[in-house]
Amino acid sequence: MPDLCDLAPSYIRSIAPYQPGKPTSELAREMGLEEKSIVKLASNENPRGIGPRTRAAIERALGDIARYPDGNGFELKSALAGRYGVDMGGIVLGSGSNDVLELVSLAFLGTGRSAVMSQHAFAVYPLATQARGARGIVVPAKDWGHDLEAMAAAVADDTHVLWIANPNNPTGTLAPHEGIEALLKKVPERVIVVLDEAYNEYLPAEMRADTVKWLKRHPNLVITRTFSKAYGLAGLRVGYALATPAVADVMNRVRQPFNVNSIALTAAAAALDDMEFVARSYAENRAGMRQIEEGARALGLDWIPSHGNFITLRVGKAAEVFKRLLKRGVIVRPVAGYELPEHLRVTIGTPEENERFLAALAASLREYRGAAGGVRPPAPVIGVGLIGGLVRRAMALALRRGCLPARGRRRPRPRQHPARDRARRDRRSGRADPAAAVKGADLVLVATPVAQFPAVFARLAGALAPHALLIDAGSTKQDVVAAARAALAARIARFVPSHPIAGGEHSGAGAARVELFRGKRVVLAPLAENPTGAVAAVAAAWEACGARIFRMSAEEHDAVFAAVSHLPHLLAYALVHEFAARDNSAQLFGLAAGGFRDFTRIASSHPEMWRDICVANRGPLLAELDRYGQPRSCAALVESGDGAALERVFLEAREARKRWLAGDFDALSRWITSSLRRWRASPARCACPARRASPTASCCWRRWRREPPWCATCSTPTTPR
Repeated sequence: MPDLCDLAPSYIRSIAPYQPGKPTSELAREMGLEEKSIVKLASNENPRGIGPRTRAAIERALGDIARYPDGNGFELKSALAGRYGVDMGGIVLGSGSNDVLELVSLAFLGTGRSAVMSQHAFAVYPLATQARGARGIVVPAKDWGHDLEAMAAAVADDTHVLWIANPNNPTGTLAPHEGIEALLKKVPERVIVVLDEAYNEYLPAEMRADTVKWLKRHPNLVITRTFSKAYGLAGLRVGYALATPAVADVMNRVRQPFNVNSIALTAAAAALDDMEFVARSYAENRAGMRQIEEGARALGLDWIPSHGNFITLRVGKAAEVFKRLLKRGVIVRPVAGYELPEHLRVTIGTPEENERFLAALAASLREYRGAAGGVRPPAPVIGVGLIGGLVRRAMALALRRGCLPARGRRRPRPRQHPARDRARRDRRSGRADPAAAVKGADLVLVATPVAQFPAVFARLAGALAPHALLIDAGSTKQDVVAAARAALAARIARFVPSHPIAGGEHSGAGAARVELFRGKRVVLAPLAENPTGAVAAVAAAWEACGARIFRMSAEEHDAVFAAVSHLPHLLAYALVHEFAARDNSAQLFGLAAGGFRDFTRIASSHPEMWRDICVANRGPLLAELDRYGQPRSCAALVESGDGAALERVFLEAREARKRWLAGDFDALSRWITSSLRRWRASPARCACPARRASPTASCCWRRWRREPPWCATCSTPTTPR
């Protein structure tokens, strides 16, 4: 039996079908996702939907849906003629502008003819050309856009159509209107020049030209536009062409009758009159474009400046990033078919959709770069103590694994040196100056005592690159934000307040082991000025170090940490200081057991740091001291001799601590590490009498999952001997 495909002409068999954006329903089936949770930014639709006038018109038109539509589209043509001042005979309607483009190729192309188009231009042009058996002449792009002079020069004797998309899809580039009119003067009048202006409504007023007036001077011009973009009618499919009546007549001869349905005709006529909706769509699109650009800049990505309702980002191996975005429920458009294998086209969505996309993109890039083994340089750290050294080493390792999106120039050494050695090298090489250290950096961390922030910010303000993000490691936030506002001024949007919580027994750069940060918490206190992409990029950087992200306002942060961090440190210092002032202090300290050492451990921290913290956060700290009445209550109970009541207080405190530790993943990590280390040294049974003996180290994990790692009666930690 012959292959039936051979019955079609060879130029039809060789067509690669157009691939539309993936529907949300299809992705939901493939990935097992809730369809409502999926964000689709793949097809350049208007995220605002349709205007109220259009919706009302659609509802009115539903009553006549059983009847055929007006095949001539009189109502819509009349509205278009009134809007643009053209003859109704020069208007051609289609099922979307794609249909109108097909009508051009049907009317003017065929075997033995050719059409000129630009590289990276809209995919329908080569498809429509090839489907008629015509030859496509592709002119190399210039700066991602149309090279108009080269296109005019490429017109051959058999050329009958020249395609121009302005703005172009998928690059978003805009060809100068004076260049297009110059091209119209150069090409022969037998060449139909198609000016595809599907995204015209997204241009600012100063960039638009009244191209409709050109029709009187250039009878070979065809202007195509659509209601699928700014007007929000992509699902109804209605577009149109403006041409001279002679050209429109030929196109209408090959047009299918009733090619535009009745609902689409009515909706388009109503939408054309709702310019307020279009104006709001334009304004929101510009804001969304800035949001995506800021996010791309924060992630270290390049993009093609766009004049449409989409933007094309360069992400590396786009197919891999695209797959990872799909897993996170975000659909964008890969454009490898346009000879852009490293780019993804992203529709500008609502602020919430844009934020969701940027967060998913940051995670996808981190995952992709980690899998690819990409190498990135470490971020500069101003201040190399425990936190500074820890973050420097953790970020350097994460960047070396390709987990962070930064574009700096230096590559990390194959072996990680202690942070204090790095500080010595910086001082010897003259790089200790903060302004010199951050030159060209994408991400800068300030990890100095909080009192030094104003001076450091002032030094950095003029040295940061325009795209650079600045973060801190301060234990207070309101004062740090105030210092940043004073020093950075208009650049405050690039500062994302952060607080990595990684306290421990040791301090200083020498204790900055990378694993100390895994599973720890980082609090972000984003500012109102922060772009969504900047916050997402900072969160991705901390997560690449193994941290878990929490968000709260600066005011909330200072109130919370006054209670759980600053107050305990103040009490520990006060207790040790009070004991030291006694005459028998040597005897007291000499006989102090583990409980005293454990309780006062935090009084071994650097006094300078805690001096600054207590002064900077004195308002919330004083409020906590006023609120802290438990010692007075306990003193009253001791004085009264009410042992039962005192026991209840102790019991409630112990149970509260157990509940807290049960959710403490840091404790989990420390307990498992300690258990395994001890078991390897001496594989014995569990030392705790309240536990079932565990003969192997693997039981440590099972025992943790079954019950927390302390005795139910005495709270003694249960670790192997």
